[in-house]
Amino acid sequence: MNRTRVHAPFFALAAGALALAACTPVTPTNAAPEKRTISAKEVQHHVDVLAADSMEGRGIGTKGLDDAANYIANEFAHSGLKPGGVDGTWFQPFEMTVGVRLGTNDKLTLSSADNAKIPLTLNDDWRPLEFSESAEANAPVVFAGYGITAPELDWDDYAGLDVTGKIVLLLRHEPQEKDPHSKFGGAELTRYSELRVKAINARVHGAVGLILVNDVLAHAGEDDSLVKLAAEGDASNAGIPAVHLKRAAADRMLSGSHLSVERLERAIAEANKPASRVLDNVSASIDVDLEKTKKPVKNVIGVLPGVDPEMSKEAVVVGAHYDHLGYGTRDSLDPDKMGQVHNGADDNASGTSALMAIARFLGQHPDGPPRRTLIFIAFSAEEAGLGGSSFYVGHPTWPLDRIVTMLNMDMVGRMKDKRLVVFGADTASEFHQILDDDNVDKLSISAHGDGYGPSDQTAFYGKNIAVLHFFTGAHSDYHRTTDDADKINSEGLAEVARLVARVAGALADRDRRVTFVPSNNIAQAQGQVGSTGGGYGAYFGSIPDFTESDTPGVQITGTRAGSPAEKAGLAQGDRIVKFGEVTINNLYDLTFALRKYKPGDAIDVVVVRGADTKTMKATLEKRSE
Repeated sequence: MNRTRVHAPFFALAAGALALAACTPVTPTNAAPEKRTISAKEVQHHVDVLAADSMEGRGIGTKGLDDAANYIANEFAHSGLKPGGVDGTWFQPFEMTVGVRLGTNDKLTLSSADNAKIPLTLNDDWRPLEFSESAEANAPVVFAGYGITAPELDWDDYAGLDVTGKIVLLLRHEPQEKDPHSKFGGAELTRYSELRVKAINARVHGAVGLILVNDVLAHAGEDDSLVKLAAEGDASNAGIPAVHLKRAAADRMLSGSHLSVERLERAIAEANKPASRVLDNVSASIDVDLEKTKKPVKNVIGVLPGVDPEMSKEAVVVGAHYDHLGYGTRDSLDPDKMGQVHNGADDNASGTSALMAIARFLGQHPDGPPRRTLIFIAFSAEEAGLGGSSFYVGHPTWPLDRIVTMLNMDMVGRMKDKRLVVFGADTASEFHQILDDDNVDKLSISAHGDGYGPSDQTAFYGKNIAVLHFFTGAHSDYHRTTDDADKINSEGLAEVARLVARVAGALADRDRRVTFVPSNNIAQAQGQVGSTGGGYGAYFGSIPDFTESDTPGVQITGTRAGSPAEKAGLAQGDRIVKFGEVTINNLYDLTFALRKYKPGDAIDVVVVRGADTKTMKATLEKRSE
């Protein structure tokens, strides 16, 4: 029997109601629960717990991430939810590839121009770079400067140098480093100094291997230390074997040619232009053997069953990711603070805190649950590439066609002047009105856009589910060790949580499910063109599928409406394997390719579609600012 409900009383938040302490277990009684609200004190307490140093930055593989999962599950239990994970538990476990480790067959042999064989010791003289391909390369060595191709800066270390079938010797950073008049970054390094970018560029130019050495001139007095082989970080490789070699060993290799690393670098600095060169009779044999490391992670899932016999078969998902960067990975924007805990108070202890507070508020509401089922999911491995949400939509615990909406909270703890951004507001025709109706706290809401973006709602929108992503804005502490709990605007966070609670309840109680609007209809309604979208380089408009895969290429879940990708004919399920001249093995290769080409360039895009390989022509466009 349908249960008639009144929307306004159910979601009115009593101003004088007392919030239960977030960490206090609730003892079920037969007495009616007292009316309550979501308070600043409650959400701040959750942030304080999750963003404490003892949680180890909630990095994959840390005890702190497991402790956070258990804390969330405990809160779900005390909120009156039922376990929604595997085998009657709160958890949905899966594995993520999180890094690499040395295998048993890593070898490097160098030969100088006087035919001397240079003895080397792994981890003392040299070490593989973590993005190296596990492969062999035995070839002559050529010096390719900093390995940079930057036509907009009139700099190309590969100009006039044939490196096809060769191993390139590269300097680690970039020209004119620390020079305030540099055409590069000067005081700040540019993307051209990124080691993976150097490796992909070497591969694109035909090199079969890479040897990196620390440059000298801007780093006098610094230790000639090797890049650590991170246990955590992206394990996708750059397509060629790549190693880091200490300068002393490189100088021994160069000595037969009466050269040194410093002499090669000074030639560039004095000419203020590339000084790449062939190294007569210098060769190397590289054998890299890296093994991927996988670690167990888990989503935390709680379910509040709906009360309507029929409508309870449909569900509203409320989600937030609870993982962060641990002790700092390659995603840290504090590169000099690797090994220090990155607490991630805003990213995303804030969203997880709101998630738990909403679960408690709706799970213990005196009017009881709404008509539809509510599913609360704390996702893991978001920082590793939307791992938890991608796994969930691939292994749903609730039929995807019965999920009416997904609400995502990611970085909602730094509200200023009551301003809130809600992405995805155009993915259902009713969303704008619902947000307006439920904005009891009179927030200044900017609501717009489709459902694609760098957070967990993307995985659901790719499955034709309407989504909203709540966000209070970027800040200078993002992905840094300074994203700490004392910087959270707890009242603003509580206001976001109250809004999301009202929206979730409204969606779960309304007579009809919201009307899903696909990306192409959004673009048509708003008169958009294919130049929309953030990021780097030229604009293409493909939407990657972030599900982990060992198959080379980048599979897509779709294309943005009006984009070059859509105009070229790409479709959901296509796997991009070549983009112009660049072979695509992973997202890093596709990013490199988009930076390599310019708006207006016409390129061939090769995709695998089912059993067929198709070549499509695309004209790249300019990104909007």
